[in-house]
Amino acid sequence: MTEVRYQVFVSSTFTNLIEARSKVQRVLMQMNCIPAGMELFPAADEEQFAFIKKVIDDCDYYIVLIAGRYGSTTKEGVSYTESEFDYAVSKGIQVLAFLHADPDSIPVGQSELDAGAREKLRAFRAKVQTGRLVRMWRTPDELATEVILSLAATIKTHPGHGWMRGSKGNDPAELLKQINELRQRNDALQARLSQLKSPTVVSNLAKVSELFKLSVRDIESHYWAVDVSWDEMFNLISPTLLGPVDDDVVNTQLARAVLLSRGRAGRKEKRQLGEVRIDAEVFKTVRTQFMALGLVDIHSHVPGTLFWRLTSAGKSYLLQARSVKTTLGATDEER
Repeated sequence: MTEVRYQVFVSSTFTNLIEARSKVQRVLMQMNCIPAGMELFPAADEEQFAFIKKVIDDCDYYIVLIAGRYGSTTKEGVSYTESEFDYAVSKGIQVLAFLHADPDSIPVGQSELDAGAREKLRAFRAKVQTGRLVRMWRTPDELATEVILSLAATIKTHPGHGWMRGSKGNDPAELLKQINELRQRNDALQARLSQLKSPTVVSNLAKVSELFKLSVRDIESHYWAVDVSWDEMFNLISPTLLGPVDDDVVNTQLARAVLLSRGRAGRKEKRQLGEVRIDAEVFKTVRTQFMALGLVDIHSHVPGTLFWRLTSAGKSYLLQARSVKTTLGATDEER
C-alpha cells in the first residue's frame, strides 16, 4: 500500500523544553511522521519567521507545547510561539495543544520571572484552550503518550494530504493493489471483531487473593523477590491507569510501589527506585493475568509500544477498593 507520511510542526519555547521536544519528535518518527520545528532554525527573528510560515504551510498538523515560559518576542511583543500558533490557526491547520498541567510546580529556572511575561503566558494558555480540546501533561513521558493518542485520533478523523514518494503516484496498478490490500485488511478486522464480541473465559484462573512472586532488579543489579497478591498489585497500580499508560512506565511504577510497600529499599536505594524494573518474562505474566481477569485492556497505538488502560470492570474494582467509605452511623448521617 502506498505509504503516506504526515508532516507535523512542533512549536514551543526552546531551552526549557528540549527533553520534551525530543520525546515528541521520537514518537512522531515512530508514527512514520515527519517532524518539523525550531531545530531547523533555533535563532528566532523576523526573517526566520517568514521562513517558518512557509514550513507551517507545508505541514498537515501543528503541535504546540506550553510549559513555564512565554519565550522570546517579536517587535510587537508577541512571542514567536504564539505567533506560530496564530498563523497555523489562520491557515486552518489542525492544531493539537499540550499544556503543562501544573505550571506552579515548574522549577524557577524554567519559568518566567517577569510579571509581564507571566501574564502574557497566562493569556496565551487561555487562548489556546478556547474552542478546542487540549491535553495536559506533567512529564516528558506523559507528554509523549498524550501526543501518540491525540495525533492518532486526529489523523483518523481529519486525515491530512501527507507526502508520498513521487514514483508511487496514482499508478492504476498501484491503486488496484491498495484496494485489494484494504479489502483483505477489512476482512481480517471483521474476523477480529467477531472474536472480540465473544468473551474469552479462562478456566482455573488464579484468584485475586493468591500470591505471585515478583522478581525485581535495579540498575546496579540489586535483586528482590517479593510475594504479592494480584489484588495488592492491582490496588497499587490501578489509580495510574485511568488514562493510557506506557507499558514500560507501568513496569517501573509497579516495581517501585511493591518495594516501597514492603520497606525493601533503604534510604540510598529509595533514591534509585525510579530505575527498578520487574523481570521481563515475569512482567509479561503480570500483564496477561490482569487481562485475563478483565481488569485492563492493552492497546498498541505505535508498533512496538503497548499501553495499559482500565476496563469498566477494572474501574469498578478500583472504586470499591480505593474509595473512602463513611465512618458515620445512620443516625449521624441523618443529622
